[in-house]
Amino acid sequence: MTTDYASNGSLYLYANKRFNLYTETLAGLAPPDDFSYPAAVAKLWREEVLFIFSGLVRAVEFMHSKGVCHLGLDVHTIVIDSSGNPIIVDFGSSEVAEADGFVGRGRSILCKPHYRAPEVHNHNHNPKGSPGVNGRAADMYSLGLYWLLFIYPPRGNIIIDPVTQHGQWRHHLFQHLEQDFADHDEDTCVFQFHDPLDRNIAQILEGLLQTQPESRTKACELRENIEGYNYQIQDDTRTRCQALVEEFLSIAADES
Repeated sequence: MTTDYASNGSLYLYANKRFNLYTETLAGLAPPDDFSYPAAVAKLWREEVLFIFSGLVRAVEFMHSKGVCHLGLDVHTIVIDSSGNPIIVDFGSSEVAEADGFVGRGRSILCKPHYRAPEVHNHNHNPKGSPGVNGRAADMYSLGLYWLLFIYPPRGNIIIDPVTQHGQWRHHLFQHLEQDFADHDEDTCVFQFHDPLDRNIAQILEGLLQTQPESRTKACELRENIEGYNYQIQDDTRTRCQALVEEFLSIAADES
C-alpha cells in the first residue's frame, strides 16, 4: 500500500495478461486436439487467485487495524506488482472509522456501484438521513474473491467480469453453493464453473457476502482461516502448464 504504480497494472489488466500467457504456454506444449483450453486456463488461474487473495486479506487486515476503511475496493483499485503480490491503491474514498466503526455519516460514499455492499447502496440514496455504515464490513463485501474466481475468457482474450455483466451474480452464486442450478442462465459466469468449490472457499464466499454487515467475516478472522491452507504458487508458469497437460493425458489414458 505505497504508490499507485504497479508493473502489472490493475487486477483486471493482470487477469487478461495471465489468461493470454497461460493459453500461449499451453499451446506451446502441443496438447492433444481434445484438450480443453478454457478449463485448463481456469484451473491455472484459480490456483493463482488464492495466492493473490491471501495477500489482499493481509493488506486489508493491516489497514483495518489502523482504523482505515478503503470503501472503494474493486478490480481497478487493486493492482499487482512484479512478484504477483496485490497492492491496494486509490484511497480517495477512504475514511478513518469512528469509535463505533461507522463511516460515511453525512456524505455519500464514492465507489463503483457494482462492487459496493448493499448497505452502501442504501446509504447513498439518503446520506444525510443515514447513520452511516460499518466501514470494515463494507470493505469485506467488496474484497473480491467472487470476481477473482468466476471471471473467464469465453470469447477471444477479453475477460468477462461476472459482477458487472450479471446483476444476479450473488443469487446465482448461493444457488451454486447449494447445488441448485434450476434457473441458471447458461451465459452466467457461475454456470461456467463446472468443478465443485472447495468447501473452505465456499464458506469464505458465504461469510464475505452476507447481506447483514454484522454477519460478515472480519479481516482478522479470514486471515487466520487462510493461513492454515498456505495458498502458494509452488512452480513457474511453464512447469504448472506442463503438469496440467500431463494430468490430462494421464486421465485420458485411464479412460481409454
